[in-house]
Amino acid sequence: MGNKIKSCMPYIKDICGMKIEDFHAYGFSHTTEDNREFFFMDNNADVLAVAHLDTVQSDNFCEFDVKKNRILSPVLDDRLGAFVLLEYFLQDLDYDVLLTVDEEKGQSTARHFNLGKKYNWMFSFDRRGNDVVMYQFDTPEMRALLAKHDFESGRGSYSDICELEHLGCKGFNFGIGYQNAHSLNAYADVDDVYNNVEKFRKFYEANRHTHFEHKAEGTLNPGSAKSNAITITFDD
Repeated sequence: MGNKIKSCMPYIKDICGMKIEDFHAYGFSHTTEDNREFFFMDNNADVLAVAHLDTVQSDNFCEFDVKKNRILSPVLDDRLGAFVLLEYFLQDLDYDVLLTVDEEKGQSTARHFNLGKKYNWMFSFDRRGNDVVMYQFDTPEMRALLAKHDFESGRGSYSDICELEHLGCKGFNFGIGYQNAHSLNAYADVDDVYNNVEKFRKFYEANRHTHFEHKAEGTLNPGSAKSNAITITFDD
């Protein structure tokens, strides 16, 4: 169990060690109206995957603890999620990828993402442990759907998908198994990571073609309306 994750350690180390500008390799860069940035990989998909590239810790080492079967890195939030989207699943599952900055400040550039595309639903792996958080997208029906796939619904305060309500679909933030987030002692148990992402794979396969509609109850965040989501595309 988890051997596939261990075999990917070189990719995990690379993504943990990359500078934000290095992620140009994964998609086109867009400059927002307030002169910040997000990256977008358009795979003509109906599901949107999201990760943030900014981290709390500047020390970006990444090591594997053989004895404890753990990945050790202070930037697992959210570089481990970025790895799953950009390397682990990308050849198997069909989704577009949005990579943001400033999520850790509560000002994710996701709020400026509005390129006219419609999605069935969106997801991220930006969560400690193994539960799922839905924020303003939470409903009894969605909790029942997650429970059907053996996911426990939890509570959270903020992540990228909170800024994407204007897309009109439900969002899910799945636990990726890391612990001690934002600390130099952050780690992820390899088996936990593997179990979580493989359980997600079954959820994805069962629901990829279903549109989970979402209607905002309140005013959308500033910058998230299409009229305000001005982007300028630069060549890669």
